Amino acid sequence: MPSAGAMALPEAADKRLLPELVFCLCAAVGTDTGEVTDAISSELRSVGYEPVPIRLSQLMSELPGFEHLSDIVPEDQRIRAGMDAGNEIRKKMKANEAVAILALGAIQSHRADCNADKDVTVPAEGKCFIISSLKRSEEIEMIRKLFGQRSYLISVYEPRQARIENLCRKIARSRQILNEDAYVDDASTLIDIDQKERSSNTGQRLEDVFPLADFFLKAGPQLRTDARRFVQLVFGAPYITPTSDEFLMFQAKATAQRSADLSRQVGAIIATERGEILAAGCNEVPRAGGGVNWDDVANTDLDYRDYKIGYDSAANTKMEIVSDVFEELKKAGWLNADIADETPETLATRALFEGTRPLAGTMVASLLEFGRIVHAEMAAICDASMRGVSVKGAILFCTTFPCHMCARHVVAAGISRVVYIEPYPKSRAKKLYRRAIQVDEDREADPNAVKFDAFVGVSPSRFLDLFSFVPRKDERGYALAPTAPQTGPKGVAFASLASELEATYLASLKRLERLEPESEPSRGERDDQPTATVANDGARG
Repeated sequence: MPSAGAMALPEAADKRLLPELVFCLCAAVGTDTGEVTDAISSELRSVGYEPVPIRLSQLMSELPGFEHLSDIVPEDQRIRAGMDAGNEIRKKMKANEAVAILALGAIQSHRADCNADKDVTVPAEGKCFIISSLKRSEEIEMIRKLFGQRSYLISVYEPRQARIENLCRKIARSRQILNEDAYVDDASTLIDIDQKERSSNTGQRLEDVFPLADFFLKAGPQLRTDARRFVQLVFGAPYITPTSDEFLMFQAKATAQRSADLSRQVGAIIATERGEILAAGCNEVPRAGGGVNWDDVANTDLDYRDYKIGYDSAANTKMEIVSDVFEELKKAGWLNADIADETPETLATRALFEGTRPLAGTMVASLLEFGRIVHAEMAAICDASMRGVSVKGAILFCTTFPCHMCARHVVAAGISRVVYIEPYPKSRAKKLYRRAIQVDEDREADPNAVKFDAFVGVSPSRFLDLFSFVPRKDERGYALAPTAPQTGPKGVAFASLASELEATYLASLKRLERLEPESEPSRGERDDQPTATVANDGARG
């Protein structure tokens, strides 16, 4: 009989409790995903699973016509060539999940090695495939369709400045040059392309996939501790409960569901340092008398949210502004003859929404000031104000990085810290308030600046799943050991594969292997550069 406080393992492990798992990493270029893979692999072994790392950049270099990718030495050219190769693969397969399909092929090959009958549809039990690194939201959508709750997306955050320094160091070393600062511009360009490659519809889209994570890690000294906590949670450690950040971000996400905004749902919670909730808000049209509209308002005639009136006033105003500009240019005779006869409204529509959409990425298309909604952060501050609750020194938890309009209210309200998940590229908060707010450990900020921290921990989407109750005592009432049970991942039952869907994806991969690349990506300086070994930094197509 086991001693009190020790967890007893079953005499014969039930195979249904060792399902094949897939962990996917999402990390910006410049982040060392190899270190993350090592940390997770170590923890997986401690719970009886064998980690199987899969590097998508390596798989691309094994495709016909792309073999040269593994020979490129200068780090900046290697990264850019990998990005271009990913774009070409997605274009040829006419699927933005194309590069992740390569991982599916690798998983099937591993299954064939594991199974005596070489059946690639039989799951590799006791194995966890660690795929590095996703760059498109379509990739994780495909993985989740195939593996369901047996898959996890882990996004790894590292401040931009740290990633720039990492890249500069690796580029300089690969080129055998001492001056690392010479490559700051090159590193910044790669990071911008990785975040969102605007020049290609099949390009990198890190900003789209990163916030979809099931768990968020942060590069640095806490990485291994957080990785251990994540794996222990997945495998049902009985006494791990939510941090205050995790609990409050879950509340913010729940608050966001109130919103019927036509663009997005955003939720915000203001809390004390001890985790006591002071106020809540979501992005919604304000209601006379205070607050915003609820779905169960007694008099539906008083519900005048955007979907009720049928349009987004901000989008309409952008059209009006651009149309007005074209009208004045037309009057001044500044328009080319081939478009001079078109109406300003037609030109505005083409400029913002059709064809090449030349104005779609400009600041005029990102104007925020003309919407009818109260932003979630403002709604939370107003909620506190209506009830006479001070938010000075409090913490704001928001599902999305605050816009520049909300940032000034956050600063003025005396809030000391902001925690966010989703980036918001339209926000100019950091540029406009560089002394009053501190983002990414910015050295320009004042000592008392509001700290903007990326969220770390269990995503709201897996909060209930990972923190649900598991047995904590034996039949005699003694507490079980605090380590994760070895019987398998929490809340994941053995399930057969979606083999027909897998076959569909892999059929497209077979077609790709028979195609030749349209043009060979730049080989850089591999023929006359010395061989160099660099760490995996999250870069790939």
